[in-house]
Amino acid sequence: MDPENPYAAPLIPAGELPVDAAARPLTLLGALNTGTALYVRRFPTVAAVTLTVWAPLEVLISYLEYFVLDPEDIMGALRLSLMADGLVGIISTGAVISVGEAELRGEQRGWLAGLGDGLRAWPRLFGTRLVSGIALVLAALLFILPAIYFTVRFSLAETTAVIERKVGMNAISRSMELTRGRFLTFLGLCLCTITPILVLGGVTELPLVFYPMIDHWLLSAALTCMLDMATPWILLVFVAAYMHCLAEERREQAVAQGTSDSPTQVVIDIGRDH
Repeated sequence: MDPENPYAAPLIPAGELPVDAAARPLTLLGALNTGTALYVRRFPTVAAVTLTVWAPLEVLISYLEYFVLDPEDIMGALRLSLMADGLVGIISTGAVISVGEAELRGEQRGWLAGLGDGLRAWPRLFGTRLVSGIALVLAALLFILPAIYFTVRFSLAETTAVIERKVGMNAISRSMELTRGRFLTFLGLCLCTITPILVLGGVTELPLVFYPMIDHWLLSAALTCMLDMATPWILLVFVAAYMHCLAEERREQAVAQGTSDSPTQVVIDIGRDH
């Protein structure tokens, strides 16, 4: 704890998660390793944030699916989940991004502070997700390949909405800027993060498939919460990728200006301008 400011967030102990990890050039393995280290180190905080937002939502969604919606109405259940995520779930999205970004700057943000950041980021995240969703639907109407391309290029939009306080097209433009020349790397990140979560989602459904006698709406909610606690890993991997890209951008600017900040200083300074 800083003796001059007893309310300052404590710095990360040396050797546990190096601050300069995100100052290295972006690579597929580098982003995955840094994001995974973030997830493991801050799992209690991430789990607290996720369950605070999603546990009540999953209980409500499961109740409605079992007792209100038509069991055959799969699209109705999907719309309900998407609505819950788009209106409330993005609070935990913003919180996890904030916690991960603070960690890579050498700070620690608690789950309550993270939730506060998530609440403040809600309008930006909602606007950004709405605009990007419309753009992706329009791209999908043209052909599947443009939709895949723009999905990858938009992959840092929500991260920039939280960290750089951008919204809508500004966040999307910033994501396009940061991912320029890195399409294959971010395509790999999308595949390497989404695929395990999809597999895990299928695994969480197996108990109810093979043992229908234990099928219960509360058990269904609990199993879905387990999946919810895994999905922040994706967010933290892309936070790590964002910090890698931003550090590279700052180094290029420093070279152009004739300065020579250390990699660690570059990362620590990230966020102070936002």
